[in-house]
Amino acid sequence: MNKYKTLLFLISFLFVQTQSSQAEIIDSCVAVVNNDVITLSEVNEAGQAIFQRIAEQVPSEQLGRALQQARHTVIEKLIEKKLLVQQAKLMNISVSDEEVDRALQRMLEQNNTSKEKFRDELTKMGMTEKQYRENLRDQILGSRLINYEVRSKVIITEDKILDYYDQHYTEQVGAGGYYILQIGIRWDKNGAPENPLTAKKEAKKKAERILSLAESGKDFKELASQYSDLPSAVDGGDIGVFQAD
Repeated sequence: MNKYKTLLFLISFLFVQTQSSQAEIIDSCVAVVNNDVITLSEVNEAGQAIFQRIAEQVPSEQLGRALQQARHTVIEKLIEKKLLVQQAKLMNISVSDEEVDRALQRMLEQNNTSKEKFRDELTKMGMTEKQYRENLRDQILGSRLINYEVRSKVIITEDKILDYYDQHYTEQVGAGGYYILQIGIRWDKNGAPENPLTAKKEAKKKAERILSLAESGKDFKELASQYSDLPSAVDGGDIGVFQAD
């Protein structure tokens, strides 16, 4: 996103005059991304879960530095989100509430859990369902924006398509057009695991099981909808049609 012009004003403030003519801080402006403002309250809301976890787990002598680093990370993510939304608006790309509903339902089915248990887990993480849904929306929006950028800029030669994509579940549509389908498995989809090595091994086993199902003739789109952790799962793993030149 570095190609988009971004103007940041760090630690500037919004003031309101009281009757006694004293300035009172109503919120702090942490950053300005083009014409959009990121406030301190947005940072606190977006980082509530991780700030809470740090406060509970990090020793007091390291707490200040850990929170500072976490806030910096949260601000960077909010800047990326603003840029993402701005660019999506320019391209008329959006994600409906119904699409977010489907993505959430797929997540519940994949984890074999109920809505009530899911909400309990969110509470333990210090996250609201609204925040989780917005994260899902951002993931889907980001995936669509990236796919749009790829389709508009990447030229795939016929030789490369024949040598690779035809062997990895592509479907030819019309003259020179190809549907590209994908499945992705994340090992950190529920946040940073206690044992990353074990989580990666489990993700690899899951991927191998899915590969076996695909090779046995199972419908790839159904497998993507059921098992993929990528935002494109809501579309059956379909990231669009690529034209071969």
